[in-house]
Amino acid sequence: MVYDPEQKRLLVVDGYPPPHDSSSGELWSWDGGRWTLVPGSGGGPTRRIVGAAAFDTRRSRLVSFGGSHSVRGALGDTWEWDGRGWKELAESVVGRRDHHVLAYDEARGTTVLFGGNWGPPPWPRDTWEWNGVAWTRAATEGPIGRSRSGMVYDSKRQQILLFGGAGMPPGPKEPFVMFGDTWVWKSGAWRELSGQSPPARYAHAMAFDSRRGVVILYGGATMTADGRTAHLEEMWRWDGERWSEIKPAGATPGKRYSPAMAYDAFRDRIVLHGGIEVRGRGDFTTFEDVWEWDGTTWSAVK
Repeated sequence: MVYDPEQKRLLVVDGYPPPHDSSSGELWSWDGGRWTLVPGSGGGPTRRIVGAAAFDTRRSRLVSFGGSHSVRGALGDTWEWDGRGWKELAESVVGRRDHHVLAYDEARGTTVLFGGNWGPPPWPRDTWEWNGVAWTRAATEGPIGRSRSGMVYDSKRQQILLFGGAGMPPGPKEPFVMFGDTWVWKSGAWRELSGQSPPARYAHAMAFDSRRGVVILYGGATMTADGRTAHLEEMWRWDGERWSEIKPAGATPGKRYSPAMAYDAFRDRIVLHGGIEVRGRGDFTTFEDVWEWDGTTWSAVK
């Protein structure tokens, strides 16, 4: 889910349930009260899951890369939506990826890609930038290769913030390695931040609240001592110097794995949509609700 500042709306690209055909995916918009299937959005990328998208504010384009298709497997295609239609760009040099993250770096005018877990080990740790014409490898040093991280652009500090994720299992039938580290991408290089951080997790949601100048983190999953997946409903704030836990009064979205979340600058709300509850391999429930955070409390949108 990304925010389109020109149209003052949120856009959602694809997601669960898994795709099972070669039809085009869906593009929906949220105006604060209802969902609308975006006119003319057919004919774009094939349906997929665990891809990534970002909104290029300089060029007014939604950028979508990769993901996974139930038949074709991991994908390596790049698409852009200009508000009228989709355009596919040439197959990229990045290669096929899923479970990666994208964020638009306004300071550099590029869409930044990191992570993913497709292909043989080790998982990739290189960083790529898309300028609207071509992908360029921007760095090979930085966070350890991982999937299902959280990554957002912090416009107040003109930097990208990355937290957590899941790393490659150390051996057969062993659980993922979980990360609880915080990294900053600025001026074309990564820098790890020290200090207290939220507990390690993956498949969490992050959004930057530009009105208050903070990054909000919600949910995700962790592994218990006996190797089971445990979903989280914790909420954390990053203020540019430290992480602090938020304990909201009242109802919350509850435990969520891989929800979509973005900040609606026009309405001054962080919007959370969907996510899944995993009970076992191939056994899960999808959520279709919408929650909004006004900086103090959560409210369910009916």
